[in-house]
Amino acid sequence: MAEDETLTPPTEVEEEQAPKKSHRGRNITLYILLGVLVVAVGVAVGFFSGQAAFNPAVDYSSYNIYELDDDYAALYARYEANPDVSAYQPYEIADIALYQYEQEENHYSEVYGDVDAAMDQTTHGIYVKNGDNLFAETISSSSLSAVETAVRQYEDYANGSVVEYSGKPTSAYAASFDETGTAYTEDEFIDHFGRSLTRATAHIISSQTVTSSKLSQTEDGYSVEVHLDPIKGVVRYVRQMAVYGNLSNLPVFSDVYVTFDLDSDLNLVYAEYHEEYRVKIIGINFNCTGVTREYYHSGEYYAIPDMDTNVTYTY
Repeated sequence: MAEDETLTPPTEVEEEQAPKKSHRGRNITLYILLGVLVVAVGVAVGFFSGQAAFNPAVDYSSYNIYELDDDYAALYARYEANPDVSAYQPYEIADIALYQYEQEENHYSEVYGDVDAAMDQTTHGIYVKNGDNLFAETISSSSLSAVETAVRQYEDYANGSVVEYSGKPTSAYAASFDETGTAYTEDEFIDHFGRSLTRATAHIISSQTVTSSKLSQTEDGYSVEVHLDPIKGVVRYVRQMAVYGNLSNLPVFSDVYVTFDLDSDLNLVYAEYHEEYRVKIIGINFNCTGVTREYYHSGEYYAIPDMDTNVTYTY
């Protein structure tokens, strides 16, 4: 009887159910793929928009660096007529000390800085004044080769000329420099670097840039803490950073303050600059915290080295 048995064809319901299972599987797979695609696109859009928001551009060129300064010569003249420290705002005491330092025939300062970021950057530098001849060197070492750089600058203030040499660090304290430098007039150099080497600081400390300041008396003199507007206070300084850090994008600051230690005659002894900023390097935004320490040697002579002589750093 087996040969007489016939197979019962599937009912309509059964015929419909079989393909439904296949459609459902394909739909689930499609939904998963669509979900993955949406998440991927969302992550990509979020990353790039986040990168743009992370480092919004600041138009520093809209500020006039000269108009942001106070009349420091007039302030110092007031101080000479009335040397009572209590007669001045705390930040004015810092300006008096800076101006007094700038008028010295001879002096030098050593600089050591470090930046806490993925690029792990350290800098060593020196500024020297011997009459009308000025010299500066900065060596910037980093785990990120894009910001490793070395710069030497020789300024003849009497003739209004500066020659700048670029190089690469050979260690944290020495560098190899190009044989040929770039010559600037005084005005060209200020436009390029933000300041003349005769200026004691690249930060602008004035009635227009200071957000708060505090003066404390110490055992040896005074301590002045100055907080700066994170844009107006660094309009000169960002140009210096571009040169010393080999930056094609200017940093954006969120916090800047400096503490000056002065002796009882308002001579500069030490300064410590604290900075928080964001900067884009090789297409990546870095969130940075930097501390720069400057040790001043008022009235002391330091022989300006030629291009074949290395600077001997103390710090």
